[in-house]
Amino acid sequence: MRDLIRRTAVAAGATALVLGASAGAAAASAAAPTSHLYWANQNAGTIVEANLNGTSAHVIASGQNTPHGVAVDASHLYWANAITSTKGTILEANLDGTGAKVIASRQNGPTGVAVGP
Repeated sequence: MRDLIRRTAVAAGATALVLGASAGAAAASAAAPTSHLYWANQNAGTIVEANLNGTSAHVIASGQNTPHGVAVDASHLYWANAITSTKGTILEANLDGTGAKVIASRQNGPTGVAVGP
């Protein structure tokens, strides 16, 4: 069940499967007004973008070291790279995955991120 990505209608409480097993998908986010869904594939070391219904999934960032969680705001993506217990990083990138840069380093095994208002 961990590798499933589901869509939830908040008002109705119903869920629908968007993507099945996804090679270690860690988290997904459709926060902020967007037309895409993003997630981290831990095993593949990638960040993936797809349409909200799960179609047209494609890698937008690769070569990540155990990425966890994805958060989205109006102009950027954020994710955690766990790496090792004392060398984890938080990254920021453009919505298309370009321009990725470390914005916090030497974190103790980060496994997620969140963006607030």
